[in-house]
Amino acid sequence: MKLYLPAFLFIFYSIIASAQPITSDEANQLLRVPVLAGETTASTIQPNLETLCFDKKMMVVSTTEDGSELFTCLFINTRMGFIGFYSQKSGAAGSCNINPDADRFRFTVISLRGNTYQYKTDLKNGRLEKKVITSNSDFYYYPWTGLNPDAAILQKLDETGSYGHRRSRISTRAYQASGSTAKFHLFGNDLPASIRVTSSSRYLGVFGVGYVTFENRVYLQMALLNNSTTVAYISLAQNEENCFNTAGFAIFEDEYYNKAKAKIRLDREKLLNQNITSGPCSSNDLPIKNLKMQMLDKEEAWLEKTRQGNLLLDNPAQQALAKMYNYEDQLQLGIYEQEKKICKYEDMLSRKSTVTANERQKLDCYRRQLSQMRANQGEMAAIESRYPGNLGKQVSEKQKLMMRMELCN
Repeated sequence: MKLYLPAFLFIFYSIIASAQPITSDEANQLLRVPVLAGETTASTIQPNLETLCFDKKMMVVSTTEDGSELFTCLFINTRMGFIGFYSQKSGAAGSCNINPDADRFRFTVISLRGNTYQYKTDLKNGRLEKKVITSNSDFYYYPWTGLNPDAAILQKLDETGSYGHRRSRISTRAYQASGSTAKFHLFGNDLPASIRVTSSSRYLGVFGVGYVTFENRVYLQMALLNNSTTVAYISLAQNEENCFNTAGFAIFEDEYYNKAKAKIRLDREKLLNQNITSGPCSSNDLPIKNLKMQMLDKEEAWLEKTRQGNLLLDNPAQQALAKMYNYEDQLQLGIYEQEKKICKYEDMLSRKSTVTANERQKLDCYRRQLSQMRANQGEMAAIESRYPGNLGKQVSEKQKLMMRMELCN
């Protein structure tokens, strides 16, 4: 008597049969990370002068705040010590390719040495613009480890896991520190009963998964869990070379600096050539001109300081970038210009035989605007002391004040 398996059961058993563990050769190659093992030294990389190559490729699946899945293609250079990654909606492993000639290409590169580069392309008017944002980390390094653990001892649990592609499954063992809800599923040649975590631990990965060193041993952290809830896991890990040429990517900070410098120079020349004429309300012109010159001097000084530090890390450089647009000076300039507007409108009304009710209302509105500006000036002076050290909040509150204005018809 012949027995026939239904088609769906045949497919199911075929899939189960194909779920093979990773071979020892594959495992040894996958766990070979010279830069973390101390065999090589992390290297500085240039943002647009070299071809960046990676010898490992992974697909990382993480859970976002709204509960949806985010798929991140992760590439790792295990000799020079840097990673590259981008996120996408699809989880297809074959879709992880580095294509810097595609429109809306987004790719972040971070090195253990301290470089952090964000590559981007955008098609504009039929031309593909390529830019790399360095945050000055090509000169002022960002000491990134990706891992800032508290000193702890991870204890091996009975819990195991299996991750990766079904044709090369990777078996893991869970570790957890006493009193912590975080669980780490590790893969390695040696999985001791306990692992000491120190500040010397180093990391190459994203979202808490990837390569990590504990007690001078290299592990592949395949999953991060919060109790039984998965935060992130690696669904694919391959020994595969991928490269991309960074030539042709213009450095964003250089373009920003050169354009700002040219604009300051042009605006200063216009002001120097501006003549103060006599006549009604001409006394308002000199304070306006002098303040504009002072603002340009300040802007130029802050512009220079934006190049003197890592914009991701150094507070003085961040402050300089924020103060390129000085809200206090802009508000004072607005007050001077509003005073001139009122002066000219009053002069115009004084030469009329009859002033309409609408014209009086408009003048009153101009005066109320001036009073509001002066009140805003007092409030703005208190913002930095109200939100000390919180640059983002300070800027946000100052922007709100600048928008707080009655409209005059």
